Parts: sequence; structure tokens; C-alpha cells
Amino acid sequence: MNPYNFISPQVLGIVTLVGTYCLILSYQKQHEIQTVLSKGIKTTGTVVEIRQDPSGNSGDAPVVEFNYPNGSYRHYSTTYVLPCAYSVGQQVEIWYLFRKSNRTAALSDDQPGTLPKTLLKWGILLCLLSYPEIIRRMATLI
Repeated sequence: MNPYNFISPQVLGIVTLVGTYCLILSYQKQHEIQTVLSKGIKTTGTVVEIRQDPSGNSGDAPVVEFNYPNGSYRHYSTTYVLPCAYSVGQQVEIWYLFRKSNRTAALSDDQPGTLPKTLLKWGILLCLLSYPEIIRRMATLI
């Protein structure tokens, strides 16, 4: 008895789409900082604050404010390290890439964090659960 027989094609399709989307988003988030550093506009910003890691781990990250042609923007780095290499008032180089509603900025030492790996794991799991059954169902139609 196949446990997939109780799953409707619509649910299976949604699981497949979500899994595939997780894989695509994982790749995008993993390479987002590199894209900003290679294609973005370089400018100088000022460290206006040093934030502590909200997850309770030890580490600090800078908040950098910079001006661009249409105003100013604050970049909240999520690369928490000890000791923090930045101090309030320090001038730093920062790159930004603003496209329509997507505003992205990065410091040269920013890291992508854990989100890409989490999305990759979920994407692989959901795809491994759904793609074989979709292929099996399509093969029975032929």
C-alpha cells in the first residue's frame, strides 16, 4: 500500500512548488552578498550603532547609515562577531544595490548567515518527498 495514494495531486503539487522555491531562494540568499559586492554601488557610510546578537549568543554587529541619491539608508548587519571590528562614528565602505522594492546593502565582511542552509535543507526534504511520487504518477499516465 502506497502512503502517497491518500495525498491529492494538488497537495503534492504545492509541496513540490514550495520545495523548489526553497531551493531557489536558498541559492539566491547564499549569493546575495557577493552579488551586491560585485554589482553594487560603493559608497562611504558611518557606523551609528553596535547591536548585540538578539539570539543571546555573544557577538556584535554594526548598523551603518549612508546616503544615496534619493535619501539615506540604514544597513543592519547580521554578521555578529566578537570582538566587533567596528566602532560608533567609524567611516566604512559599503555597497548597495537598490532594485524596485528590493534594497540590499553589504559590508565587505558580511556573511549570509544560517537562512540559506535552512532553506536548502527544507527544499531538499520537500523535493525528496514529492518529486518521486509526481514522476511515478506521470509514468502511470503514459
